Amino acid sequence: MSKQSRNPTFIQTPAAVRRVRHIVTGLILGGGLIAATAIVLAVPEPEPEAEPIAVESTPAPRPEWANKFEAPAAPEAAAPEAAPEPVAPEAPAIELAIAHQDETTDFADLAQRQLDTGDVKDALTSMRKHIFAREATVEELFLIGNLARQTHEGDLAKAALQAAVKLQPERSDLQTELGRVFLEGKALAEAEAAAEEAVRLDRENPAAWNLSGRIGMAKSEWQLAEAALLHALELDPTNAMYHNNAGLLYIYMKRGDDAVESLETAVELFEDQAEHFVFNNLGLAHELAGNYEEAREAFEEALLMNPYYSRAKVNLRRVETTMAQIEAKNAFQTASVPAAEEVQEAPGALEVGDDT
Repeated sequence: MSKQSRNPTFIQTPAAVRRVRHIVTGLILGGGLIAATAIVLAVPEPEPEAEPIAVESTPAPRPEWANKFEAPAAPEAAAPEAAPEPVAPEAPAIELAIAHQDETTDFADLAQRQLDTGDVKDALTSMRKHIFAREATVEELFLIGNLARQTHEGDLAKAALQAAVKLQPERSDLQTELGRVFLEGKALAEAEAAAEEAVRLDRENPAAWNLSGRIGMAKSEWQLAEAALLHALELDPTNAMYHNNAGLLYIYMKRGDDAVESLETAVELFEDQAEHFVFNNLGLAHELAGNYEEAREAFEEALLMNPYYSRAKVNLRRVETTMAQIEAKNAFQTASVPAAEEVQEAPGALEVGDDT
């Protein structure tokens, strides 16, 4: 096949002309390559940098025609923008309700039956299911918050009680329960604010005063704590827990006899329902008052109720050690001093002076 048939745009050119073109093209390409090679070969080796020499440069004179125009003011350098402070991520919102598809179970009734058998954690779960897909009432939120506090789910308790307070901010009991949650979470400022609001809303609320006393104890403000706890006892003198708290305060204040009186009253009011920690506190009060035998009995009672109560174990060992040391000291003193009869019978032990 001819070139013309392969390429319809082919224009036949004499062979001599074509050869000249090839030669010229080759020269151009060859020359460029040689030039490039020469340029590369001509580049000198870089020399080590020397210290720059400061040379005063004289600015070129400004032409007269340029004086007719004002030089534009140099733009002010923009101040560098400060790096934005890192923003702490917000804590995820607590979901109070638990989703489910059970439409037959009465979860509120189930929660009550679970509470009757002491299943606080299961009762909390049932109440959270009870409020799913419906508006929770203040009482339901209060119960959820209380159960969550008992099961040490502080964030859940706080969320439920804050929702309840938002619905009825005028209720002192809601503020009191919220303050308890803050106190147990060691958020003393928030706890104090809640307690003050609870007292402001109802000065006859003994639980609010008891909360104020506990906060005072946590802050080592003993006088304020005592005033608040005594006021709580004036409003509710048969509350065993308030007497326990007063006794613990007196232990902190090193008032052993007052502590014993308060804690013995607490045990009497609790009757058979006293918790193990109440007997532990009573043991500390007796120890502070120097009643070591009574202290040992109280610590033993606490351990009888809860064999795993480590504080009572430590306290019992300490009291038993103290009693052993006292017994050893008394025995040493008895052995060192002869009895009166022995002194009288020992010849020359006594010298009687003459009357003359």
